[in-house]
Amino acid sequence: MPEKTLIFCATDGHADIVVNQLKQAFQAIYGSVEDDAIVKITGNADKPLELIRKFRNEVNPKVAVTVDLLTTGIDVPSICNLVFIRRINSRILYEQMLGRATHLCNDIGKEVFRIFDAV
Repeated sequence: MPEKTLIFCATDGHADIVVNQLKQAFQAIYGSVEDDAIVKITGNADKPLELIRKFRNEVNPKVAVTVDLLTTGIDVPSICNLVFIRRINSRILYEQMLGRATHLCNDIGKEVFRIFDAV
């Protein structure tokens, strides 16, 4: 299972923009991108629980864009990149969000993860 990326956005509309921009950027770099490689997983997404299951267990999506839905309570050991493009006003919530990537993943040889915090 390849590395996964989890991106935290400020609002649902912001998440839509990020998904669209990422798909355009990936297409420009790689020539094409599978439609389900980059998805929004929020309460407003179609079948969010199914999307979470796929993010955890399947190759795609490789990139999940969320607001608050995936901040706690999910375990996806293959998350190697956390991206924060939203303000987090709670140290406890921030640490819980960091926890999404702290698990080792022997399947992909993961020993470290990266944090990209634009805010």
